Amino acid sequence: LPSSGGQIPMIVVMGTSLITLAVCQLALILSLYNLVSRTDAPSPVYLNPLQTIAPFLCLGNIPLVGQVPTSVVPPWTQGQGDTEALQPPPEIPKLKGWNLIAQAIDRLAFILYTAIIFIFLVSYIGAAKADLDTKMPKNVKFDDA
Repeated sequence: LPSSGGQIPMIVVMGTSLITLAVCQLALILSLYNLVSRTDAPSPVYLNPLQTIAPFLCLGNIPLVGQVPTSVVPPWTQGQGDTEALQPPPEIPKLKGWNLIAQAIDRLAFILYTAIIFIFLVSYIGAAKADLDTKMPKNVKFDDA
């Protein structure tokens, strides 16, 4: 672009960075899919710290990849006569195995990507404002004729 001089425009840098983040997220999704489908159990060294931070990361015991648990019943499948007394939901068991690790990695990656995008936006807006300040004179007085 001729008006940018010798520098790459910030919008190009930001767009390239967002595409890079999207490709990294795709690779992360594929690796987490393979992680969830493992049949062995992970080491307790990984699980114990994650059990303590699970409430802060809003981790649930719902499978990540395309499965709906049998305990979830959509309301439209219940008939008119199904007016049983509501019972309190069963106690939710602790997250187990690779599902907990995959969900924690996914949440932490979301927080990291959000922070990176916020930094991109702040730097883009800051650079645009600095560029605008250099093009516009600060002390312009208009004569009242």
